[in-house]
Amino acid sequence: MLERLDETEVNTENNNEKCNAAFKEVLGYKAGYATGLGHSVIPEASIALRKNRDYVRIVEENERNKNEAHMYKSQLEVLRDELHSFKNQFKDYQSTMNNRVADLECNQRESHQETNMDA
Repeated sequence: MLERLDETEVNTENNNEKCNAAFKEVLGYKAGYATGLGHSVIPEASIALRKNRDYVRIVEENERNKNEAHMYKSQLEVLRDELHSFKNQFKDYQSTMNNRVADLECNQRESHQETNMDA
């Protein structure tokens, strides 16, 4: 393994990657070896297991669940965008209404002052 590491140029950024490659090359690939390196590896299913009906059903169900999760995630993003748009529209409406109320109050004060002056 050390010989394999010496053959490659050791770069500090890819040091772990090169060590893992040398480890797999020397010892071969097994899920237990990869686990020892700190990786969570899902081992490849055997041919007999891949033909098992329950396994196939679970794989298909897992795929459907992933697709649904992506669908719900996209729907959530759309709802968030719509909510953000609604909040902006509400702020604009609220600003417009505050301006109208201020204008009405100003007009009422002016008309009140005019009636007091006439009296």
